Amino acid sequence: ALLRVGKRDSAIIILSRMANMDAPKKDKFKAHHALGYAMAANGDFLGAAKSWERADRLHPGNVLKLRRTWALYGAGKIEDASDLLAQVAIASLPESEKTTWYELRGMIRFKQGQYADSITARTEAVKRAPNAKHWSQLAESYAAVGEYFKADNAYEKAIAVSHGDKSGY
Repeated sequence: ALLRVGKRDSAIIILSRMANMDAPKKDKFKAHHALGYAMAANGDFLGAAKSWERADRLHPGNVLKLRRTWALYGAGKIEDASDLLAQVAIASLPESEKTTWYELRGMIRFKQGQYADSITARTEAVKRAPNAKHWSQLAESYAAVGEYFKADNAYEKAIAVSHGDKSGY
């Protein structure tokens, strides 16, 4: 509830205490899971990754690994994010999370200079969710390999789906 009203610092304090209490496993899982979101919202991506790792130990799952991958990427830990994403079997993810997997793979591969793989992943993200962010990311990958006409086309699609709002693209 505190997160919904913007009280991130208070939420982090309370959730940290809840996560470290002697409590049933399911309650500790919920506390670590929510603490990860609170820390990520507060810009503490390493803290979020650690909380989601603890939650994952209590109740393992690929969606939590995906959240940890996102947090590690946000913290600039690209190789750690890459290693963790490699452990996430995309086939085991709910359909709603597969776009996130492709988006993360594209972002990670781009940072690693693996532009062809970045294009492949980002193309799949665009197919699944053709929004301005995904089109812009695909354009970035095309530009990195000198495919400027394809990059321009992707940027045009980003602008079109954002209804002409060019801010950030």
